[in-house]
Amino acid sequence: RASMDARTIAAAIALLAAGLALRLWHIGYGLPDVLDEAIPFKIALRMWTGEGRVDWNPHFFNYPSLTIYLQLLVQGITLMAGRAIHYYASLADYLTAYETDPTPMVIAARLIGVIADAVTLIAVVRIGERMRRGAGLAAAAVVAIAPTMILTSRAIYTDTPMTAFAAVALERMLSWRATGHRGALIAATACLGLAAGCKYPAAALVVPLAWVLLERRGVRALPLWALACVAALGVFLISSPYVAIDFAQFRKDFAFESLHMAQGHLGSADRRGFLFQLGTLARDIGWPGLALLGASLAFTLRHPRANADRAALWLFMLPLGVAISLARVEAERYLMPLIPIAALLAAAAAVDLFGRIGRVRRFAGALAALSLALPVLPAGVRTGASGRDDTQVEARRWCESHVKPEDLLLREGYSGELLTRQRVAVVRSSRGFGAASAPFQRRLLARRTYSSVDLPLVVAGQATAMLDLPDGTKRRLVVYPQPQAINQIFYDLRLLHGVDYVFTSGAIRGRYEAQPSSFPAQRRFYAFLDSSAVLAARFDPGGDVTGPEIRVYRLGERARASLERLGDLDPLWWAATVPRPYRLEFESVAVPPEGRTGGALRRPDGSPAPWVLGLDAFFASNVRPFAERMAYDFAGLGRMAAAMPLAEAIHVMRPAEVLPCLAYVACAAELGAWREANVAIERTLARAGGADPLLPYLRLQHGRALSRLGAASAARGELEWVAGRAPAASDVGRDARAELERLANRGRR
Repeated sequence: RASMDARTIAAAIALLAAGLALRLWHIGYGLPDVLDEAIPFKIALRMWTGEGRVDWNPHFFNYPSLTIYLQLLVQGITLMAGRAIHYYASLADYLTAYETDPTPMVIAARLIGVIADAVTLIAVVRIGERMRRGAGLAAAAVVAIAPTMILTSRAIYTDTPMTAFAAVALERMLSWRATGHRGALIAATACLGLAAGCKYPAAALVVPLAWVLLERRGVRALPLWALACVAALGVFLISSPYVAIDFAQFRKDFAFESLHMAQGHLGSADRRGFLFQLGTLARDIGWPGLALLGASLAFTLRHPRANADRAALWLFMLPLGVAISLARVEAERYLMPLIPIAALLAAAAAVDLFGRIGRVRRFAGALAALSLALPVLPAGVRTGASGRDDTQVEARRWCESHVKPEDLLLREGYSGELLTRQRVAVVRSSRGFGAASAPFQRRLLARRTYSSVDLPLVVAGQATAMLDLPDGTKRRLVVYPQPQAINQIFYDLRLLHGVDYVFTSGAIRGRYEAQPSSFPAQRRFYAFLDSSAVLAARFDPGGDVTGPEIRVYRLGERARASLERLGDLDPLWWAATVPRPYRLEFESVAVPPEGRTGGALRRPDGSPAPWVLGLDAFFASNVRPFAERMAYDFAGLGRMAAAMPLAEAIHVMRPAEVLPCLAYVACAAELGAWREANVAIERTLARAGGADPLLPYLRLQHGRALSRLGAASAARGELEWVAGRAPAASDVGRDARAELERLANRGRR
């Protein structure tokens, strides 16, 4: 049994208090800017669909759903507390308040990680004290100050709750092994399912579960192990029910995440994660701890039955550790479930070592704690103290005092959080905003907004296109060998026409610059900024300021002159980056010989080549959102020359859609390019459905274009069609009648 006398309990409480203090020190870091990735929190927020109603299907299965549901529960508690004190009148107030100041919601969400770490620490004490007196406290001392655990616990990830459930599952397994109590085995099985319900890799707990069952009962335990696995699966499905209900989406998301692990992340696709994770583990348990961990493995392999508890821990740590080491993704938080186990194994080995030295045997536990915790303590304290400020927050404050309302910003990710005009427009158009109380509406509308567009970042997935062949079969072609190659599309220097400031972030720029031969477009982009733009500001991390290095470039006269020499942006600029092998393969399997262009972007008549049009789905998911955002902000600032090629890019790929055509025509009309506008309108009118509610607006523009081009009779026909069908009080009807009046006045003159 675990030895938990009063002295041990008091020491455990002291370690728990220290661990909580380090995690709560800067629990509000970054706020009111939400700098966390915070995927579970943001998905839970998205699940609120109306007044008190929830869509229980998260529609997202890269992670299981338990952490998302925990976040949803905490959001519900925060909402009810706000309503109890009459701060929120409704869910709409809560959601609108998040857009204004998310501080209370985010701190509540971060507390889940802090509480989960506290549970982990308690489980570590119990496991360790059962193995060797003093080992639990020594391991808990490491867990309390481990930098990765501190950072991850307050950053709203799935890893921290998963680690807590996994630690409790292991503690209950070892308790059952020692006592045979049925309740311990039931609790271990339930916690196994809950751990897997937080993150899939926790399913590795079935391996130590098999060991403790076999070690206590022999082969007779195999049916019991199978039953426990089925029960754990049931608990998993209860915690993540839509894994089964929405199995098609689960399979898609799970396959994507598996591919992500296999292919790698931006900057790590060419290497396995072993050395990175080894360095992280050394930082979290210290080099002495790492050496003791190696000794523990050797000793356990030599005497597995005599060290059955350690063997159980190793049987969880080894398969999970190997999987993390072989993955091509470098993220410290992936090591979360292994840090407590590594600390336990190292602590037990340290107690064993000091216990063999006669003069200090009585103090073996204390010496083990000191030898393991002291090397880690400086990094742990620095980590707890970090977060007083962040470079991204500094960048946002700089924008508040230096960026003018008419400036347009193009920013890499991790370069600060800004409330954009587009975001406010989306919120204002939502039903929730309309239902919110007037004070909450006013607070949001009073916030400073920016014309700012983020540069997209693709880090994983498949850069492929699915073809429907004439014989009815399908064929998947690889567009880019590596998905990260898609990002070069957004680093074309001609996209900077009309941009005032560019923000780069070391979190992204550093990864590109580490592999310059793989990212030539990005290299040219940064070289241009360094040579031609003005470095307006720079924010560097250090001390208790966290975050990436951020550089702010102003595009002045010199930069604009250089950009002018590059010429205008081609609407098919994005397709020009597609490798030639894809172009030729597409044409060989999907285009008759007479229609092939030899890989050229356009047919002889200037229309897009068939292989370009075949990338419609690729364009829609990867390029169109960025083009729409850029065009929207350019047009909002009256920079139609910069907006026009971006709007045209969407129109030429989707000529049957009325809205993109209207956007392009608005730009062309402002620039007096009525002939180009008329060509686009007639292309869309030939393809658009007659039921499209925007059709009157398009035909109004057609009438205007025809009028400007001198085709008065045809213009009159279009305008009369609009005036006759649009409601008299509508804008489009009034505009059509006004155009008809102008035509009539011109005819009388």
